[in-house]
Amino acid sequence: MTNSDRGFIRDWAALNSAEALSQKNITIDSLFAVFMHYVSLFDLDATTSPTSGGAPSKADKMLDMDAHSGDGALFEVGSYNLFKVDFWLFQKRPDHRGSITAEMTSRFIAVFSKAFDAKTEVIRDLHYERQDGYARIMREKGVIDGTLGSGGWDPNTVLFHFGELLLRSRGNEVPGHYAFEQAPLELHAIRKFLATAAIWTWEQHMVPCLIEAVRQHCDHIDGPTVIRCACGMNVRMPAEISGKALRCPSCKAVLRPRKTHGDGTPT
Repeated sequence: MTNSDRGFIRDWAALNSAEALSQKNITIDSLFAVFMHYVSLFDLDATTSPTSGGAPSKADKMLDMDAHSGDGALFEVGSYNLFKVDFWLFQKRPDHRGSITAEMTSRFIAVFSKAFDAKTEVIRDLHYERQDGYARIMREKGVIDGTLGSGGWDPNTVLFHFGELLLRSRGNEVPGHYAFEQAPLELHAIRKFLATAAIWTWEQHMVPCLIEAVRQHCDHIDGPTVIRCACGMNVRMPAEISGKALRCPSCKAVLRPRKTHGDGTPT
């Protein structure tokens, strides 16, 4: 992808993420900048570099994955990953779900409205169309309520639609509407294979980094959970296991969590 084809989002992320990535305490603004940094790294075209090492071959031109690597594709990446963030918050930090999801979503819609030079209402409708579709798939497969549906849960179902949406993106154009129940299949097997490979790589390497940034933001809001042991040691406890017992690393006594200030004094 040439610099002229980079689109608005990659330039926005490069400009806004450098400072955010170096911050120790993650605010909602820096969290969004980090989020957009990871979104901007997704590039389907990187999976289809010229086979000859020089000019694109005829096969490379037929694949035309560069058409699916602009702001249109990044909108799909961002919308999908906001769904992942919201679902993680639902499972792990429900007390922060409403505020973080709302703040991140409003910023996401604003940035992409500017990127596409489109009305906010248009981008909001497209985003929530994706969110509702992904959530409906999860609910129908019984994940959110903790039960398995008759067909079980196949994570590839959500990723399948994400891949379809990526392959429908066209450069820096505003994405189109997508009917999850009626979406036709992408018939080009090689293109679908490359998209699937890129998505799985993203799931394994980038999504965990994004979730870790969200976790750190939640911890920053909460402040430290510290337990003072009878031996005098202050033990910091990860937020995700609050409510469970742990042992003091010094005397090995079993500790029970209670909310304290950073110095170990009760709140």
